Amino acid sequence: MKRSTLPRAALLASFLAVCACDDSSSSPQVAGGEDFPNTVAGIDVLARLAREASDSSGDWNILSGDVSSLPDAELDTTAISMTNSVAIVPPMAARAAASTTDYDLSDTARGVVVVRTHALTTAVDQYDTIWVAWDERARDTIEGNERVYRMSSRKTSLSTLRMEYSAAVPVAPDTMLTPLTGKVNRIHLHQYVELGRSATVLEMELDPGLDLSYDTESDNRIRWASAVRLRGSDTLETSAWTDGDGDSIALDRATGKPGVVRSVRTIPTPSSVRLKRVEERGRLLVDPRDSTATQALRFERRELWASGRVMVERVARAASDSDLVAGDTAHVWRRAVLGGDTIETRFDLLMGDPLSDSTSRRLLGYSVRHRNAQGRILSLSFVSDAPMRPVDSVLTGMVVFDARLASGRSFHLDGRWDRGALSGHVDDGEGLAGAATWDATGTLILWKPD
Repeated sequence: MKRSTLPRAALLASFLAVCACDDSSSSPQVAGGEDFPNTVAGIDVLARLAREASDSSGDWNILSGDVSSLPDAELDTTAISMTNSVAIVPPMAARAAASTTDYDLSDTARGVVVVRTHALTTAVDQYDTIWVAWDERARDTIEGNERVYRMSSRKTSLSTLRMEYSAAVPVAPDTMLTPLTGKVNRIHLHQYVELGRSATVLEMELDPGLDLSYDTESDNRIRWASAVRLRGSDTLETSAWTDGDGDSIALDRATGKPGVVRSVRTIPTPSSVRLKRVEERGRLLVDPRDSTATQALRFERRELWASGRVMVERVARAASDSDLVAGDTAHVWRRAVLGGDTIETRFDLLMGDPLSDSTSRRLLGYSVRHRNAQGRILSLSFVSDAPMRPVDSVLTGMVVFDARLASGRSFHLDGRWDRGALSGHVDDGEGLAGAATWDATGTLILWKPD
């Protein structure tokens, strides 16, 4: 004789309640033992976790914030101005003794003269030291044509207590700062800026470009660059750019050609902050003539919290786990670990063109998996019928829900969402299986056992 469907309904209701009870903070409540749940609690929990994972990184615009924090605008050749530093040294033959300038001629036998300049105003106290080649250019009457080996500058602002130290040295041992034909013309720039208890340290290696002049900043090529932000003895942030496409250049202003760079950024935070450390790394497509056009080709972010929570986010091309391609599918992976709980989500996005255009991205689907300390596993995957726009909120497409309790009991639903309603085939792993339909409010409106 055929059994009544009422106990089966109660069984399914109680099982879905068990799936949700571990997330008591905001899990939907289910009805009593003789009713189906008012909402499909276990699925709601997974859907909420997916929404939270998406919202945690700005939802549809996950790549918007990873570029702006990199040391693009700060890493400029004006870290030490070649023009200003050299121009303050008049030709040797035309120099007159001045209280603010000292010429050290003790090393002319080796072809070097050291020029030290001190300028003091009501606002700035500045010391410059320049190592100049002792040759015919240093002794002629032409202003500003000297060859420079290296230079340094220290400038203190008397009004804001800001101190800035800059230094420039040639990279190759047999060269100088002044570019020479046939030589390896690369210099290393160092800048230290201190304001109160805060400080920034910038380092970069660059060459003068095709015109062999560092004064023409528009064509200087940055080989690599790094930045460190400090507060007292605490390191607040480190970041670096290096070549990412094999041409040995991170930022090519000489040709203006967009190039690929590797970026690394680490943010350790003070002990009073719950978020202890952030690590970011990726590959960027950089347009040297338009800083706003920078696009992330691959990106990974890791958060370490004082509570022990670990959050990892990674973005890459879906087909080959490689650089993103405009108009192609990308995967966005997020993994959060807190104590014994692990939440893993994946969003499938159709990327826009250009990649930085978040408004043209489309959501193709997502999945979320939650494992708790007791071994219970809930998983949900959704594939949309059509690519979803950022403003779309109603899900329509295929959905698969699985639950496995620590006891070994399992539950499976294979169906579809249609403008809030849910229908599909359910199997509780203990002989109860059939077709079920819930309306947009979560109320069961159809149950047909197998």
